[in-house]
Amino acid sequence: EEELSSLQADIQFAEAEKEENERRYSEIRQEMEELSRRLEDERKAFARVDSDREKAVKLLKESKENLLRVTKEAAETAEKCHSREAEISKQTERYEELARYLENDKEQLEQERASL
Repeated sequence: EEELSSLQADIQFAEAEKEENERRYSEIRQEMEELSRRLEDERKAFARVDSDREKAVKLLKESKENLLRVTKEAAETAEKCHSREAEISKQTERYEELARYLENDKEQLEQERASL
């Protein structure tokens, strides 16, 4: 009977330990599920950040290309303006020369008219 009592005590202890282990396993399993959910959320957040970074890199590349294109166009326009400015300066000099020539002719005609 003593042996039976000892065996029953051992069985009760084993059952209590089994219940405690099952409780701890359940807690650990729930914690692991929560950590897995959080890890998945973090992975999705990282994927969004990575996608946003890729979009930003693409936008920066496009902006750089646009800046280079606009800079080139501005340089070409400036060159055309300088060329046109030089052409206008030459024309202005020619017109001023013609104006002086006409003024001299006018003065000469007036002198000739006065002498007549």
